[in-house]
Amino acid sequence: MVLTKKEKQARKEKRDKIIKTKKYFENKNSLDVIRSNIILLKWEVLVKANKRGKDIWGKSFTLARLAKDMELDTLDVKRCLSLSKATEADWKLLKHKKITILKLIAKLSGDKK
Repeated sequence: MVLTKKEKQARKEKRDKIIKTKKYFENKNSLDVIRSNIILLKWEVLVKANKRGKDIWGKSFTLARLAKDMELDTLDVKRCLSLSKATEADWKLLKHKKITILKLIAKLSGDKK
């Protein structure tokens, strides 16, 4: 079967579009990695701050106070701190990239996503 110039051009454009689409979504994957790293860093800091806040203010210390003091949204603080509930199996899934950090947080914080 011989292809005409138009058909060859159409196939070439289709291949080019597929390649461009793959590169486009590689950028999204890069952003996901950056987001994951930021969330893990926030988690480390918030866990320490939460513990210190409880030592200082006792039972009167709340997540709302922590969020206000750290200039973060209360929901973000709750979600980040929910990582403390993660099991070894959850961390292994995350390490092997079977699950994203955002999906793990949704699972642990009880979000319906």
